[in-house]
Amino acid sequence: MPSPQRTWAGGLWWAMLALWLVLLLAGIGFVALTAAFPGQTCYRDGASSQGTLSWSVLPPGYVCTWTKDQGGLDAKQGPGSLPTIYLATMAGTGLALVRWRPARSERLRASVFEAETDRA
Repeated sequence: MPSPQRTWAGGLWWAMLALWLVLLLAGIGFVALTAAFPGQTCYRDGASSQGTLSWSVLPPGYVCTWTKDQGGLDAKQGPGSLPTIYLATMAGTGLALVRWRPARSERLRASVFEAETDRA
């Protein structure tokens, strides 16, 4: 029979895992939407048209580029610090979830929120 503290910790771990997966899917969705609709992210004041979208690996994120021929000004924008912060946070919390996961018997339970009963 697991202790109440262990049950509580196991429930917290599952909640943190669910939150991590939601944030992972949100990040993937953001990249997919940015790639699918580049015109929504590559507008700039003073440019007569949208910029060209490209991706940068280091630092990670998207880059919008305008040329004199394309939009009337030479400019480049991005990537900001937010993608780097997002990736570092996701990697750190992912490693923490793997390192401090509950015991195997706790993970195999149907629900950590069930009433404590003897199972025979």
